[in-house]
Amino acid sequence: MIYQSPRKTRLSVLLKNKGFYAIAALCVVAAGTGILAARQTGNQPPLLPPSTDQQQYATIPWQSPTDPPSQNVNDNVNNVPDDRTEPTTKVTTKPDPNTPFTGEYSLPMGTDIVRDYSSGEIVYVPTLDDWRTHDGVDFSGALGNEVIAMQAGKVKSVTADELWGNVVEIEHGNGLLARYCGLQKEGLPKVGATVKRDARIGQIGEVPCEALDAPHLHLEIRVNGKIVDPLSAMNKLGESN
Repeated sequence: MIYQSPRKTRLSVLLKNKGFYAIAALCVVAAGTGILAARQTGNQPPLLPPSTDQQQYATIPWQSPTDPPSQNVNDNVNNVPDDRTEPTTKVTTKPDPNTPFTGEYSLPMGTDIVRDYSSGEIVYVPTLDDWRTHDGVDFSGALGNEVIAMQAGKVKSVTADELWGNVVEIEHGNGLLARYCGLQKEGLPKVGATVKRDARIGQIGEVPCEALDAPHLHLEIRVNGKIVDPLSAMNKLGESN
């Protein structure tokens, strides 16, 4: 058995420990030297993979706060297609049925009116001996007097009515329909025929429901299906006697 003194044993342990620390220190120095050399040669040490958020911006070059922006949001951008479309729905304004259409019209027969439009008020009718509204204007004339079209239009119907006699309906456009009542049977236009303004469409005959009155033309006008004052519709207020 070999005896070692306590002092020698502690010295050996100390040398062994110092040798370990010396080796560790040398490793640290070597690693630092390698990193420095890599930075000087431009080779960066490998980094950990970026996170998901970092990967989204991996292709955007970094800019310092003092660098000018690469694109001003107010700058004009060229070659960008304009995919905007014009509205296809057009707003149309329908004529007010309560407002008679006005335009250039001819009076169908003179200016002498024997019974005016009653505007919804009831009036006495001698032939029928009752009270009712008068929805037209009666133009005085003599049997056989010529009746003309107040404006160009298309003949919608030609009928024989028990109350109004022979009636010619003409569509004059803009929603205006005229009824020429109390005509003679001969010389009436055909249904579907087109007529010009001032064209002859018939002659004064008889209005059965107003037979006690002197011979006359009973004229009614509807605008968009609503009965209106014929003189207002023809823009002729103040032109009759």
